[in-house]
Amino acid sequence: QQQQQQQPYLQHQPYVYQHPPASAYTSPPRSQPPPAVLPAPALSSPERPRAPSEAASPLKINTEGMCEAIVEDSVSTVVTLSRRLKSIRIARAAWAQGNVKRALELIADSNDRSVALDVFNLLLLRPGLWTLDLACTALPCLHLLIVDRRDNFVLCLCAMTTMLTKLFSNVVLSNLATPPPKGCADISREERYEKCVVLFNGLSDIKRLAGQFRTDNAKTTAAIRKLMLALDEFRM
Repeated sequence: QQQQQQQPYLQHQPYVYQHPPASAYTSPPRSQPPPAVLPAPALSSPERPRAPSEAASPLKINTEGMCEAIVEDSVSTVVTLSRRLKSIRIARAAWAQGNVKRALELIADSNDRSVALDVFNLLLLRPGLWTLDLACTALPCLHLLIVDRRDNFVLCLCAMTTMLTKLFSNVVLSNLATPPPKGCADISREERYEKCVVLFNGLSDIKRLAGQFRTDNAKTTAAIRKLMLALDEFRM
């Protein structure tokens, strides 16, 4: 009993909820005032969108340059073809009258290599038309073909020169071997001799220039070799 009296009786006291102070619900005092709202920077006015015609794109510039180049080439082509057509009409008028010599003279005066090429391709099919006088007249046109080193021009030049060599080699060599005496009354013989000299010198020039041709085309190389052999047999 004494021990029970010495230990006091523990009594459970009810729990009392304590409300937090009012200061807990209030925001703490601000040490610094809130930052002022800065005004937004003034935006520059947007650029006006360019029209398609105003946009300078590299593709458009290249296209315009190509169009200008095509137009210039077309103009030059039209001028060349017009001049060539005029030369063909003039030569054809003389050809239609049966004056082949006059046609060759007109072609030589026009200085048009393409027209000379077309006419020679026709004359290659008609060897019976050739005379010594016509061969001498054709020499200036043959020299037009020498200037152009394209294969079709070189082939035509070799074919024409080879044909002339075979047709007139005997006539030229015989007349050069027996020139007419001075004061000869035979005018036709003197004229024939002068034409043989002209043809001989012209073919000699062609041989010299043709020997300088260099090409990778096997057909053209064979034609040049054939021409050189024909001129060698001509003793030139």
